Amino acid sequence: MKDKINPRSFTMTKFLLTLGLILNYTISLMAFINIHKGNEENLLLSTRSYLIIEILLLVSSMVSFIVFFLVRKDINKKINYKYNKKEKTLIYIIFSILSLVFVITFINLFTIFFIFEKIEILIIVLLVVQLIIGISISILESYSRLSEQVIVNKLWFENDEDKKEVKKSETKVINKKENFNPFMEEEDND
Repeated sequence: MKDKINPRSFTMTKFLLTLGLILNYTISLMAFINIHKGNEENLLLSTRSYLIIEILLLVSSMVSFIVFFLVRKDINKKINYKYNKKEKTLIYIIFSILSLVFVITFINLFTIFFIFEKIEILIIVLLVVQLIIGISISILESYSRLSEQVIVNKLWFENDEDKKEVKKSETKVINKKENFNPFMEEEDND
């Protein structure tokens, strides 16, 4: 069982991808809040604190995506699965769209230095584009791992069925009396 991949590991990869995307959305949202000014002062943070928090979120997001790809690669190695051409294309598409999300994140991160009249609209548009791209990445990622997940589920549950068969063979059958009904027993009151 130790050499088998738990099907829940795919849930972990999905969690890592979602976490990375949410961290990128947070960067864009904080950029919008920070750029939205009241009385020519930043509402949220000072410029230095803002940049530190944004860079920390960006690094966390990058780490999440790197771990996501490493876990996917590890699962692939353990089950010795060879990607077909369609799955390789999907993975390359996911990687390129993910790099587009990072480009949008960098644009939002450095909007503090490029303040112009309609920058709030730009940030909102970029955030919406990020959300749409994130949903498409999530769908493509789920679609790209279907074949792998089928193999892992077969291996995992095949082992469970073998254990159940062993338990059934070990159970002893108790001989029962024919036509035995405990409620119909006669009482002997002598």
